[in-house]
Amino acid sequence: MKKLRIGVDIDSVVNDLSAAVLEVYNEDSGDNLTISDITDYMIEKFVKPEYKESFHKYFVDKRVWKRIKPINIKAVQWLIDNHDVYFVTATEIENLEPKKRWLLKHFTNIDLRKRLVRLYDKQLFSCDFLIDDSIKNLNGTHDYISVCIDMPYNQGFNNCLRFKTVQDFVDFFFLEKTLWSYQEHP
Repeated sequence: MKKLRIGVDIDSVVNDLSAAVLEVYNEDSGDNLTISDITDYMIEKFVKPEYKESFHKYFVDKRVWKRIKPINIKAVQWLIDNHDVYFVTATEIENLEPKKRWLLKHFTNIDLRKRLVRLYDKQLFSCDFLIDDSIKNLNGTHDYISVCIDMPYNQGFNNCLRFKTVQDFVDFFFLEKTLWSYQEHP
């Protein structure tokens, strides 16, 4: 099997950062937002008015980083073991170090000096597949096949392959007999 170059987003693909952010925000604000309430990528649109302007600070809040849980770890590990995986994130620069530490805690056999990419315009990243939850990163002109991890805030976008989990993607393309041929799709 040909080794593929696969870009994997981190937040809401490999971890539950958005859920952890909402948990801390809810404690601070007395609100009760959940991921299912968030129907637009910009969570700020759903928080109480007095939290909108400073909401971005939750993404670097140490309380949030202590609560982040891994998701899709086994499937991403399988991809790392069998293909060239790059973690591609559009994060703010101050979030890069916490993300790196978090990734190192959960993935021990990947050299993040070479495989962690901070890139706001992911369309510039060259790969075979990009697995992401953000429509902005999957839309537009690019040379990868867009793989959307299904979330309440990315509904209605259909210019992609859509899966509930990374495991579903792995099962469909690599572990089950499918019509997919790697040779037909360079």
